[in-house]
Amino acid sequence: MRIFYILVVVLILLNTMPVYAQSTYEIEINNIFKDINTIILNNITDNYDKIIDYSVAIIKQRPASLETYYTLSLLKNIDIKNVKVKTKFVEFKEKYFSNIDNFDSEQAEKLILIFFIGMGIEANNVDEQIAAQKFAVEKLIQIKETCLNNSYAALATMLLFLDKDNGLGYMKQFKEKYSNHAFIPLIDLDIISESYGTKEYKKCIDDAKEWEIKYKKIISPYGWHLTMESYNIIILCYVSLKDYENAKKYYELIKVEAPKYHNLNGLEKIISYITLGGKYIR
Repeated sequence: MRIFYILVVVLILLNTMPVYAQSTYEIEINNIFKDINTIILNNITDNYDKIIDYSVAIIKQRPASLETYYTLSLLKNIDIKNVKVKTKFVEFKEKYFSNIDNFDSEQAEKLILIFFIGMGIEANNVDEQIAAQKFAVEKLIQIKETCLNNSYAALATMLLFLDKDNGLGYMKQFKEKYSNHAFIPLIDLDIISESYGTKEYKKCIDDAKEWEIKYKKIISPYGWHLTMESYNIIILCYVSLKDYENAKKYYELIKVEAPKYHNLNGLEKIISYITLGGKYIR
């Protein structure tokens, strides 16, 4: 009876932990993430300078979280020529570049600095862009291989997904080394999406549906189930196969389950194009 009692207590604790995890601190981090999302997706250029500081805050506090994965993915869409972004970048470079090879401190700031250099924020021509990308890749590999903090080594590996030559290879490396990481579901879906890029639409749909079953209980930082991301790719595959009935079915699922889904407007235009016989809505 004593063992049974202990097991019951443990189960109760496990089931109530997520409730306690939603502390004021957790809510604050999630709100910062949502601010980044709002600024970038709505192109609020007057607040662009805040994005870098917000990104550092999230990375520092929750380096192995879905908020961090989505944040770093969102940063790809930022206007690096924005005056406020460039001013903030210069500030970061003056503070951290001279010590950029020391990964024992200020890792979040240095990762963001390297990220923006790789994006070509200082590049004035193609040659400078290529040199900047090469520099960023070399530094990220260095962090991946030498940083003693696994959280930041993992983040460096994740940023290497942007390497055009070996992004998929770095995804597979990540999976091998960090098999239980919070990023794994989205990395798995990124790998599945490669089939869409190679026009293997049926395979992509089948794999995405398996993924959906495996990860159906995970809630994204946006508040809806992570499976909305699989619905998104499934819709694109069905459209490519001209199976419009199933494309519309999954679109309706997103509308019901996640009415504020970040790509809903884009999907609506695709569905409307199909419905209206080749005419996009404005």
